[in-house]
Amino acid sequence: MIGTLIALLGLVVSVATAVVGYRHGHRAERAQQIHDEREEQSRRQREEEAERAARIRQASWISVHPEAGGRGVVVYNGSSQPVSGLRALADGDVLRPARVRLLTPGEYATFVPSADATGRDLDPSGVAVEFTDVAGRTWRRTAEGTLYERVSPEGAPPRWGPPMAPLVEPYRSPHTESRREDTGAGHGIPETERPTGPPSGPLGGSTPPAPPPPARQAGGGAQAGGGGRGRGGSWSPLFVLGCLGAVAALAYLVARLV
Repeated sequence: MIGTLIALLGLVVSVATAVVGYRHGHRAERAQQIHDEREEQSRRQREEEAERAARIRQASWISVHPEAGGRGVVVYNGSSQPVSGLRALADGDVLRPARVRLLTPGEYATFVPSADATGRDLDPSGVAVEFTDVAGRTWRRTAEGTLYERVSPEGAPPRWGPPMAPLVEPYRSPHTESRREDTGAGHGIPETERPTGPPSGPLGGSTPPAPPPPARQAGGGAQAGGGGRGRGGSWSPLFVLGCLGAVAALAYLVARLV
């Protein structure tokens, strides 16, 4: 009789231990799952930030500002790659020349208002430049530094995406000692002083793939070859012990009853 009571008590204790072990393992599995989801979200965010930085890298090095005296607009290419199709605007008016075909690294181009608009100072808040980088993306940059990427196809009316903050780089002042008579572009920067800004990536326009994230080591509730149940969880030792105790107690009771 005493042995039966001990077996029953052992069965109750074993079942309770199994329940506690199961709940503990479930909580550990859930915590590991939340941890993995946060890591995945952080990885995606890093990849998106890296892709955005690569996308706007060259455009961030193209600057536009009113010329001293406010009678013209200077566009400066501080990147290490050429830009093409430059068009400067002031308060919505296209400045002369209407388009500069190419602006190589370290060059500047000067744009001036049309004859009927001369005599008035340009408002810096209304100054902008449009250009195409080596990856084939067309941008608009304001004198305030904001970037807009063109989202409409070539030939369609221009439509610009949401404003983007450019990458911040050290300031490099353009030299204006010499100019080209045809386009207003100049090579007034010695070769050794030309900026070595970042390239914008492959000419095909694709963004280099982000480096693969570091391999995550197995830890927490996930053990290699350890009888795991589900992703990130494993059987709790308490649960296993409780089950073994319950089986042993039941076997003893069955043997005594039989």
